[in-house]
Amino acid sequence: MRQGSSWAITMTSARSKPSSSTFGLTDKALLRLAKIVHSADVRANRDADPIATGLEAIAVGYSLRFPDDLENLERQFDVYDALYAWRRLQVAREG
Repeated sequence: MRQGSSWAITMTSARSKPSSSTFGLTDKALLRLAKIVHSADVRANRDADPIATGLEAIAVGYSLRFPDDLENLERQFDVYDALYAWRRLQVAREG
């Protein structure tokens, strides 16, 4: 899934809750992933998405296991890739 800078920009920007027009994104799976990440990252919005609490717990666990920021991020990419794949499956099923 990692698509170079566009993926990193999208996930980083999810922390500031971009609108779908921020980067001209139309991928429903990626937009949903951005909502999950934003909700997990912003305590006040944690209840805005049912998956956010679990993702936040996973992120905290990774930060405890891998305190080095770069290693932590690299290892967490698989989690985000898996969430994206799951969401793409949901979008495909929705038609």
